[in-house]
Amino acid sequence: VATSNAAASPLTETLSSYLVGSVLRMLNPIIKKKPVASLERQSLFMANWIKSMFVGVIAFVENMSGGWGSSASPARYYKRLFPPQLWDVMLELVHGTKGQARNEAMTLFSSLAKVTPAGFYVSLSQTKVKIFSDMMGRAYNKQCVGANKASKHASPYLQSMIDLNMNLVLLTDPSERKSSHPTWFKDLTLACEVMEVLSRSHPSGGQNQRRLPAAFLLKAIRDAKAFNKSAIEKTNNTKFTHASDSELVMLIDERDSHREVAAKRRDPFIDAKLLVGKPREKLLYTNLYAENITEAEKRDRYICLRYFNKIIKDVLPLVNLSLASNVSRLTDLVKSAKPFIFWGTKEQMWQAALNKTSHSSNTSATKCNISVFKAATVREQKKTDWEGTETMFAQLMRELERNKKNGKFYRIEPNNRAFTTIFKGCHSHDVGGPYRELFFKMAEEIQSSSLPLFIQCPNAREATGKNREMFVPKSMRGLYPKEKQMMIRMYEFLGQMMGLAIRTTNYMALNLPAIVWKPMVSEDVSLKDVIDIDSWVGKMMTLMAESTKNMDEKQFDTQMKTVKFEGCLADGKIVELIPGGRDISITWKTRHRYIETLTKLRTKEFDEHGKAMLRGLATVVPYQILSLFKWSDLRDQVCGKVEIDLKLLKSKTSVKGKGRNGKWYNNSSPHIKYFWQMMERMSNEERSQVIFFAWGRTRLPPNKGGFERNFELLACPKAYAGGRKPDDFLPIAHTCFFQLELPEYSSVDIMYKRMLTACAYCKEIDGDNDGAGRRAAAMT
Repeated sequence: VATSNAAASPLTETLSSYLVGSVLRMLNPIIKKKPVASLERQSLFMANWIKSMFVGVIAFVENMSGGWGSSASPARYYKRLFPPQLWDVMLELVHGTKGQARNEAMTLFSSLAKVTPAGFYVSLSQTKVKIFSDMMGRAYNKQCVGANKASKHASPYLQSMIDLNMNLVLLTDPSERKSSHPTWFKDLTLACEVMEVLSRSHPSGGQNQRRLPAAFLLKAIRDAKAFNKSAIEKTNNTKFTHASDSELVMLIDERDSHREVAAKRRDPFIDAKLLVGKPREKLLYTNLYAENITEAEKRDRYICLRYFNKIIKDVLPLVNLSLASNVSRLTDLVKSAKPFIFWGTKEQMWQAALNKTSHSSNTSATKCNISVFKAATVREQKKTDWEGTETMFAQLMRELERNKKNGKFYRIEPNNRAFTTIFKGCHSHDVGGPYRELFFKMAEEIQSSSLPLFIQCPNAREATGKNREMFVPKSMRGLYPKEKQMMIRMYEFLGQMMGLAIRTTNYMALNLPAIVWKPMVSEDVSLKDVIDIDSWVGKMMTLMAESTKNMDEKQFDTQMKTVKFEGCLADGKIVELIPGGRDISITWKTRHRYIETLTKLRTKEFDEHGKAMLRGLATVVPYQILSLFKWSDLRDQVCGKVEIDLKLLKSKTSVKGKGRNGKWYNNSSPHIKYFWQMMERMSNEERSQVIFFAWGRTRLPPNKGGFERNFELLACPKAYAGGRKPDDFLPIAHTCFFQLELPEYSSVDIMYKRMLTACAYCKEIDGDNDGAGRRAAAMT
């Protein structure tokens, strides 16, 4: 219908009349009595329903293979659905309400403005525009100026009023916009215009669609001081796409991770020479290191992105990041621009929020007794802990529930422990080592059949495609209510453990793909995310595309006769995509419906699991700010870096102790050099084993600031006392303190063999022969 001009025009006008009528019915009480505190519910529902249905139709047509064609476009239908009188009536509605009713009216206005396409302008009453500008100014001055300036966090009312005024500006043709707004709001509007430009994923409408505003460029040039206008303007061209901009931000984030505190040092990336790509970076960031982008152009583009990050800091406290999609244009713009926000910018806001909501912990006040042997029995007998009583994960969950610990209990300061871990039957004294080992062991259980939470992804089971090391949530279809309730309880507890890992940097070595992380940071799961863990879906989509391209309708129907409206879930179960789907073949006419239903099934497959984990996570960390994170940001905060960064580790390593000759060790000592040569030789898995042996965890923090202490290489007196030979001894680890007693081995090869032996046979913390260790060993 939408692609038929003859049918679509009257249909859109009919919808428009219903939409305007719904708003007028809500406005009717205001005409009689001002102001009102509640809106007529049915009319509010109708207005939102018409908007959602219309936008859904537009999106459906745009996704069709033929699209809009040459004779139609969405803009003409938007103009019919949203006529000028609608916006005037909406402004009257906002002005004539109060309290919750005003919030609902402003939300409706913002949601209508949000869905309008770029370049959609209307003539608005400047008198009304000024009224709302003044209302916003008064609220801002009251909350963010003077004594309240330090906090500068907007109330929901101010956030809605800012969103409303921003929409009024963006709905007005640039040539007709007035300059009566305060400076802070002009800066915010400029930031929004930049976000709209950066968020455009592909310059399909011409490169001008990704041209940054001239006013922004001028300010970026002034901020950089040492650069001329022509050099910066050269970056405002066809060379930089959404992908290359995103990769530039990732490159800067990676380089910044090796600096102690980036904000306190001169920005090194102003020097174009420092943006010359290393071989690994050129392979990783293919769009950024395209042949036609010079280092000087990368530097100039970085200057623009740096200034954008500078102004976005003032915008973020004014945005309600917890809102769902298509409710607030401002919120959606910020979320869409997060690939261009440096981690340093996010981290400042994130750490401030974590510090504001944290408290000091009393580790000794809560003792958790964990039976290592009970958990080992489950693993050895290959059982699944459906009751939630035997694995370490389940034991800890019940221990903390028994102590009546809620989300606030986990909101502790960095590098602290929430509780003391007692491994029953083991000589272990928790000064940090057993606590970290518990997190490691729980991660192992989570990614095994010991717990009913995760299974290998389809690519892992079929040994095909990529991401074969990844795990995905186990389906809850067909479970008994009691089993499903236990699984949800475990997923919520896992979310709390994720939050605790973030706060304390005791990382969990979880191999979870993007499809698991994305819902927790308000990112939409795409079909590509599904294909990344299940190649079968990709093959089905390729088959459909090739068949559509190479066959006519009759041939297609014959070829697809045996293919039914069914889909395969991640666990291998076959389910119907529509009622009776196992008996319905795909046809030429229903091929789009098959693709749509299969995509919906697989992209929404883990929604319930994700919501449960997010509920737990939200009790521990300020989840609203997670909307600023990319999914990989959250993964790194919970799990640390998968790759052991030797450069980072070396920068946080100190050497102590005297050798056999009585001289102090230093970085030039032969066996210290051997150690780093050995680490270079090792695979990433072997490096992880060394880190676990020395620290009780398999991953390093993402940057220097995440280390609670330095890695210490110490002398090993036992290895040379009484004329002994160091080559005969294994290294000794003090896991609680991240220390490694390293014998003076005679070669790299011998050190390599002894280190792997120690890592293979010394996996348990069971060597504390003090009072606490003996008491733990006596427990059953």
